[in-house]
Amino acid sequence: MNEEKIRAIKEWRASTKLTELRLFLGLVNYYRWFIASYSRRVGPLTDLLRKDRPWRWSIECQRAFDDLKAAVMEEPVLRLPDHSLYFEVYTDASDYAIGVYLYKRATL
Repeated sequence: MNEEKIRAIKEWRASTKLTELRLFLGLVNYYRWFIASYSRRVGPLTDLLRKDRPWRWSIECQRAFDDLKAAVMEEPVLRLPDHSLYFEVYTDASDYAIGVYLYKRATL
């Protein structure tokens, strides 16, 4: 993971303007594939981007902001797969998102 981007996210302060929020979301979006339930977690913040919504940084927005920052700080364990083990595929879907991950057990 890019240390410079991680440091920028860690030090980012809560947004007070729409442009600041867009910049933060662009930076966090870089790591969306490594954050479980990303679309659910980012929901309160992306709702602020809607034109029909007034800007209001709520407690829910602050929680989502803090949660995303914490999720980026937890570095995922990524490595090449062991092809001698079976692959398992897990999926999940809802009305607003879909998720899938490929998993390998440590033992057969």
